[in-house]
Amino acid sequence: MRKDYLTADSSTAALDEGRFVDDYWTKVWQREAAASQTNVPKSEEFAEIAATVAALPPGATILDGGCGLGAWTNHFRQQGFRAIGLDISAPTIERLRAAMPDVDFRVGDLRALEFSDSSVDFYFSWGVFEHFEAGLRPCLDEAFRVLKPGARLAISVPHDALRLSWRALNRGDDGRDLTDPRRARFYQWRFTPGELEVEMKTAGFNIVGTRPISVRSGLQRALSGLGEAGPRLARWFSGIAPRAVYAHMLVGIGEKPR
Repeated sequence: MRKDYLTADSSTAALDEGRFVDDYWTKVWQREAAASQTNVPKSEEFAEIAATVAALPPGATILDGGCGLGAWTNHFRQQGFRAIGLDISAPTIERLRAAMPDVDFRVGDLRALEFSDSSVDFYFSWGVFEHFEAGLRPCLDEAFRVLKPGARLAISVPHDALRLSWRALNRGDDGRDLTDPRRARFYQWRFTPGELEVEMKTAGFNIVGTRPISVRSGLQRALSGLGEAGPRLARWFSGIAPRAVYAHMLVGIGEKPR
């Protein structure tokens, strides 16, 4: 496991963690809302959970933890599921409710879910659990509590790929990219597949599988110094580049014992 940091601006440097995460992602979703073109069925994450979703009964309760711009929650609602989108950013949820009034969007913290025990049939969360400095455990514990016996949790977290470990080793630091260390704020954890499995097992889940994804995105980051040629090369070589070296994200799927 490895920490990543960012440099906070002067207006947010002193915020507590919950407010900092809220503020950060509110700004992210405000910037990205107009450009969002998520095609859920064609995404790599969907391929990882397709079999799990196909096995769910009609009307099953699906929780989208950290729903962001709402595309996934809306997709599953359209498929006939009871889909609930949860996000820590109240302004984001307000905009989603206005844009999609028929979808169940709620403000909430994944570390303290307002759901009954054993009430959710499937819970997924893409790139969210890693953003709390205490680690994954508070989110995993709540996920375990609200899932029904035999139900599954699918999460994605940043992959501590070999290219990043090599970079940190050569730079002699902890992977930090800071312009002003005095305003350093924790941003996220990164994991190897084995580390993610340990985290999920410790929370009580049986491991269904872990898989590195988003090789193209990882390649783009690795080749960012090449300017406009970087994305083109990443597209050409993403099909053959080793996942252990370049994959940007890691998907983990666990099942609550029956």
